[in-house]
Amino acid sequence: MKTAQEYYDRGVAKHKQGKYQAAEKDYDKAIELKPKLTKTDLAYAYHNRGLAKYKQGKYRAAEKDFDKAIELKDKLTKADLAYAYHNRGLAKYKQGKYQAAEKDFDKVMELKHKLTKTDLANAYTNRGQAKYKQGKYQAAEKDYDEAIKLDPKYALAYNNRGLAKYMQDKYQAAIDDHNQVIDLDSKNKFEFTVFNRGVSMFFCRNKNGADKDFQSAFKINKGLIKTLWRSKEGSLNYNYRESLVKNKDLLLSIGSALMNANLYSQLLIIARELGPHKDQKALEFLRKCAHIEAFNAAQTENSPIIEARFEYAFLRNIDDKCTINDIAEDLVCLAVQNPQEFMRLLQELLFNRPGIGRKDIFKVLDGKLGSVSDKKLLKKEHNETIKKLLLPPTQPTHTMKKLSKTRQDDLKAVEQEMFKL
Repeated sequence: MKTAQEYYDRGVAKHKQGKYQAAEKDYDKAIELKPKLTKTDLAYAYHNRGLAKYKQGKYRAAEKDFDKAIELKDKLTKADLAYAYHNRGLAKYKQGKYQAAEKDFDKVMELKHKLTKTDLANAYTNRGQAKYKQGKYQAAEKDYDEAIKLDPKYALAYNNRGLAKYMQDKYQAAIDDHNQVIDLDSKNKFEFTVFNRGVSMFFCRNKNGADKDFQSAFKINKGLIKTLWRSKEGSLNYNYRESLVKNKDLLLSIGSALMNANLYSQLLIIARELGPHKDQKALEFLRKCAHIEAFNAAQTENSPIIEARFEYAFLRNIDDKCTINDIAEDLVCLAVQNPQEFMRLLQELLFNRPGIGRKDIFKVLDGKLGSVSDKKLLKKEHNETIKKLLLPPTQPTHTMKKLSKTRQDDLKAVEQEMFKL
């Protein structure tokens, strides 16, 4: 039977090896035998178990252990008490408790004279992030200032300060910080920085510089837009992303760079954001994304780009200005790629555009099908089904601007699928 001290010591050894789950179990054993531990060792056992849990993503459980360690603060050195507050602040931050995290980081600052410059710079940066998440961009900027004073080569602090300045519309100042990050980050660890600089350049009306940065950013990280758009509410990138989607011209600029890089699955993400803007440029941009050549090129990305054509055709379907010829072309391209989706969309077309002459659209469809080199991919029964669908609908038609329940469900399912990429 091992003693509490032996379990504690073995837990520390495993912790140093990165075996956090095994270390947690040994800390458990030591704490179960806490009458055998000194108060000081018990405080450190709670603190270290909290760290082990934190490393495993058990943030709520880690917070509770840090609580226990802080309750025994008289047994901790001032420096270690500062670390306990700091680590509890991180655990709260990871749970989205930004205000509570900020208060713990405030406690760290009360003990800052006990910390090394490097650790204090980290604490300022982390408090800055907690403030940033609460929308306190100016206060966050000041914390990043302090971190940079302590460590002038702290790339993360420059990166975060650049974002805080961007959120305050200080675009040139943000560019200066992004430049610092790029100079310090030889390994491209901060892969969003070039992209971020491009966004700030766009708002400084330096379109050429913005385009160049966007293209460079997509060479560094081809999945950058997917990563950014998958960021969850509360993540560092979420508020930043939300600020991007409000500007149609910025989205068009980003989309052009994606188009040039042949990154069609990510272009579709931007095209979706452009859809609600409801203007000709937005629809044309979505058309580029949905183009048949884009389908073929995008197969290398293992992405269901076929929905791009599906969605584009439907957006054109509810657009008063689109012609029968426009709709027919999209339907035919979809038919060649995915006959099943083609039939679904054609049915929606007929129900949502009752003003379109059924004979006219069939004539256009038939002509378009004759010009498609892959016509052999379409089975005879599909043409028969088209003819049946062109008969007057037996159910009430929907208004031109209203989506059917089925279509709403379809679009929702597609959107969920796309965001799993």
